[in-house]
Amino acid sequence: MKALLDRLRKNKFVQGGAILTLAHYSASFLNYLFNSFAGKALGPDGFSEIAALFAYVNIFSIPMVIITTIIIRRLGHAGSQRNAVGKTFEKWFWMKSKRWLYFVPFVYISVFFLPAITNLSTMSSFTLVSLIILNLCAVLYISLLQGMHLFLQFSVATLLIAGFKFAGALGAYFEVGHLNFVYSCVIAGTLMPILYGKFALSKITIPSKSTYSFEKNIRHILFQKQVIITALSLLSITMLGNLDIIYAKKIFSPEDAGLYSAWSLFAKIILYFIGPLNMISLIFFSAKETAHHRKKTMYSFLGLFSLAGIAMYVLYVVFGHSLIGLIFNEKFNAIYPLLGQAAIFGILYTFITIINNYFLSQNDRRSLIAVISVPFYMGGLILFGSSIDTLISVNIWVAAVLFGVYFLNFLRE
Repeated sequence: MKALLDRLRKNKFVQGGAILTLAHYSASFLNYLFNSFAGKALGPDGFSEIAALFAYVNIFSIPMVIITTIIIRRLGHAGSQRNAVGKTFEKWFWMKSKRWLYFVPFVYISVFFLPAITNLSTMSSFTLVSLIILNLCAVLYISLLQGMHLFLQFSVATLLIAGFKFAGALGAYFEVGHLNFVYSCVIAGTLMPILYGKFALSKITIPSKSTYSFEKNIRHILFQKQVIITALSLLSITMLGNLDIIYAKKIFSPEDAGLYSAWSLFAKIILYFIGPLNMISLIFFSAKETAHHRKKTMYSFLGLFSLAGIAMYVLYVVFGHSLIGLIFNEKFNAIYPLLGQAAIFGILYTFITIINNYFLSQNDRRSLIAVISVPFYMGGLILFGSSIDTLISVNIWVAAVLFGVYFLNFLRE
């Protein structure tokens, strides 16, 4: 037993997982405080604006998420050349990015048209465009720090993002500023991992004899089969988690959109608590040295998530009123009867995400299963999403069917 404990203690994934877990829970707590103070300070109307903004950011940031997945997977396969590959990728990225700087002013022209399309305010639209641009660079360093197994540095970058977000909501709560102040802090927080990541990688040295090169052009990379699979898979998963909030913001009144956004936050809060396992799963499943442990680890994840889902359901049903008062205030009490359904949808969405990561890390076409569900999901929102109740029902039914298909395919391995 002592020998086993020593091996676990020295294992870099165990050490990294511990660091990531601590950082993730700290960041999750700050994000919880962000949503809590923002909801209390801005009410349902203002909270719907913030929730819809981040839903759009999540969807439009899919190219950045694809970059993250590709880098983590490529670095996972690089073995002893991991640092050389990471440093070379950073250099290649900035070299290619210079060609696109001239288009940035033209991208900001869209700010004048987005409010009519999205029902967001002009300031929210400006923030949306700014975050999309900054995220492209921030995700580069977030993914490199993960893929190069620099877990401590990655944790610092994560905390910087969450810390600045929280500062914005805290300022709004104490009336230092309002929604625009929150947005300014969110933009500053997105800039921080770029500066810190660049500093952290500058401290990494690689052997002068390293011969690794990364000279493939963007077009060649984008049309690789694994990139196409990754893009479609992650886009579909992200749309399943965010289209409903966008739809609610566009169709519902500001107050109902805010109430639904609060329900969605309760549904996905499970990702805050067990997010470290979901986050590290892609790193773990893509590494060569862990191939023979993948299936057993996956069963462990599913078992743990099931227990967490049951606990969340009981907590929401028994202590729902207290939780709403703790996170928001009495203006959000209307969602109390719906909290049990939030727990059900939350655990289903978590299952879908983790199994999709399992297939995606191995470049398996079964990670495209969610793609098929998106048209049906969009149709369900349009045909049946006329109220908060029916919108929730569409979410649960689509998630339940999709999880069933994913799980059956996992069992067939």
